[in-house]
Amino acid sequence: MDDKQLAVAAEVLAHLADPTRLHLLRLLILEQDVSTLTAQVAASRSSVSQHLGRLRLAGLVQARRDGRRMLYRITSDHLAALVGEALEYAEHAVQGIPHHQRHVAGLDDDVLTPRPIATRQSVQVDVDEERPECAEPGQEGEALRGRGPQGAEAEQQC
Repeated sequence: MDDKQLAVAAEVLAHLADPTRLHLLRLLILEQDVSTLTAQVAASRSSVSQHLGRLRLAGLVQARRDGRRMLYRITSDHLAALVGEALEYAEHAVQGIPHHQRHVAGLDDDVLTPRPIATRQSVQVDVDEERPECAEPGQEGEALRGRGPQGAEAEQQC
């Protein structure tokens, strides 16, 4: 990890340090205009517009014109996940819920990268069932039904 990466991360976290901006970023997973956002946060329309401007200049929010309205949305799934994690952490702190440990959350102790917690069990298809082939156009999303290890019916995508 280099100094530039740390500086960018610190800048992003600084933008998240304001409760109104944090709330706006949570809401901007869905594209919305200023009026819709103002109705959902405890801030004036002018304040919401100013916060959106700062978030836009920082590259955390994108805007597009739709007629006379400007529609805003969050720019990154990584940022949306970061906001979600911050809010979950706060929920635990406020409600007195114990915080997760790295080994419980599926994180390695030496690096903060996700690793699988458990492997997925593969779906087994009954031999007697006729399986449609997915080679034909338009069938890519067809689901195949089969029986899993516990006998429960499961779906497998082509």
